Amino acid sequence: MTNKRKVQLPIPDNTVLPLVCTLVLQCLVYLGSKLLMAGAYHYNFETAWDLAIPFLPWTVSIYVGSFLYWVISFLLILRSGTENAFRFLCAHCIALLIALGFFLLLPTTNTRPQIEGGGLWNFGMRLIYALDTPDNLFPSLHCELSWLCFLGLKKAENVPTGGKRLALIFSLLVFVSTLTTKQHILIDVFGGWLIAEVSFRLCGSKKITRPFYRVFDR
Repeated sequence: MTNKRKVQLPIPDNTVLPLVCTLVLQCLVYLGSKLLMAGAYHYNFETAWDLAIPFLPWTVSIYVGSFLYWVISFLLILRSGTENAFRFLCAHCIALLIALGFFLLLPTTNTRPQIEGGGLWNFGMRLIYALDTPDNLFPSLHCELSWLCFLGLKKAENVPTGGKRLALIFSLLVFVSTLTTKQHILIDVFGGWLIAEVSFRLCGSKKITRPFYRVFDR
């Protein structure tokens, strides 16, 4: 008889199911709210400060690069110990539910610039605009998840100090890129940062995370 080898996953076994459920919730919140609010009136809260921010197509590289940052952060955080991993995932779920409330009760939009000319960066911006409609803006989930990744990495003992500093810098660059690509406005960035901070702090309490543990830590 041949011995079957167990597939080695890049993350601990007990984090696989909560990770999958968290990602499913993220898709349901983001895409489901778009469908539900497709015909609703969307508010535009742009200010003079928002309009004064320049449109910089090259920063789409940072905006798209955030996806790779998230993947790396998830892998490191989920391997940093059950407590920090579950706190991170639970916080993201809470932040998503808070965002869902705003997406349904206060749908927002903004003004996108006309993209003229060719080149790689303009092509990238046209592609982003085609794939991502200007709704579900407040709070910014792009900023929420980027900052939450930094908070999770900050608590991770398996991440060196230099890596934590890089995470902070890149998270702030993501904030800027959401503005300079005109994907979000200032209040969206602030809202994303705030729900990440609030959710992560809440999940520092075991009273908040206990139901999450009961469901998944088996």
